[in-house]
Amino acid sequence: MMLRHMILFGCLACQALFASSPITWVSDYQDALEQAHRDEKPLLLFFTGSDWSGWGMKMKKEILDSPQFAEKVGNHFVFVEIDFPKHKNLSSDESEQNVQLKEKMDISEYPRLVVMDSTEREIARLGYTSEEGEVLGQDLLQIVERDQSLSRVMRELEFHSYSSSQLEGYYALAQELQRLDDCDRILEKGLRSSSPHFFQLEKYRLLVEEGKREKAETVVLRHRLLESDSNNEKGAHFTLALIDFQHLSCQEPLSREVIQPLEEYLDKFGAQDSDNLWRIEMMIAQFYLDFDESLTALRHAETAFRSAPDEMKEEIGHSLDYIREQAGCIVSNSS
Repeated sequence: MMLRHMILFGCLACQALFASSPITWVSDYQDALEQAHRDEKPLLLFFTGSDWSGWGMKMKKEILDSPQFAEKVGNHFVFVEIDFPKHKNLSSDESEQNVQLKEKMDISEYPRLVVMDSTEREIARLGYTSEEGEVLGQDLLQIVERDQSLSRVMRELEFHSYSSSQLEGYYALAQELQRLDDCDRILEKGLRSSSPHFFQLEKYRLLVEEGKREKAETVVLRHRLLESDSNNEKGAHFTLALIDFQHLSCQEPLSREVIQPLEEYLDKFGAQDSDNLWRIEMMIAQFYLDFDESLTALRHAETAFRSAPDEMKEEIGHSLDYIREQAGCIVSNSS
């Protein structure tokens, strides 16, 4: 019995020691990359100035070197510290390597955490955070797991029959992870699905952002979307109005044409779309305010306030007070 207790105590002691073992940060990027290939692990790169970056030193000491962080992620990454010290000298090889990595990864501020897979594809990057070590570790693990999950989907995308809602979810995940090539592939798959409405809207948005709003392909797609949702039951008219408004608001010089899509939407669907009426009225109010037409802005802001849900009235009320102040100045000056 005593031997059993001793063995159990020994195992628990070993587990505790392992759990609290500090992370080993290496400085040789190529060695780390080879290890990542060999062990099939992602890399976590920490760009810092170890003897001058206050936030970098704080993050390293309080979070990255904490037992909680080590316990959460210590066996799941290959850790690389890319240092740019001011008061100590690195070897010429390490200094040259770090400068090259900084330029390659476009690092302009410290500290920066960069998560990469073993093929050097960037998964995510984070700046300074005050999260506790365990929380940051969990966040990093979730990022990697979501990235790997999407990779599995992409490998079988053309051979698997996904529903439109599944594709929408994968598309949102690819956007979140900034995997733009995968976004394109999922979009094309979605356009061929049995319910392509979401992806047709997304295709229209992308075409407009590329400056192709007047091109035949875009015009035809817009017409198809409006026809297929003539009563705005799927929100096509609302979404198209927003896309057109956002596009026109980026054009120079600004003109009243900018709010035409929103005003046309209100004329046609405003009465039956109480959920979005106040949003559109506030957008129009902001436009007129920027256009130095405070009295017109005030009318739209008052309509927005009246039609807004209770939880938004306080926020809109602050904007309304400001617009009233601006409109009052105009009236005073004119008199």
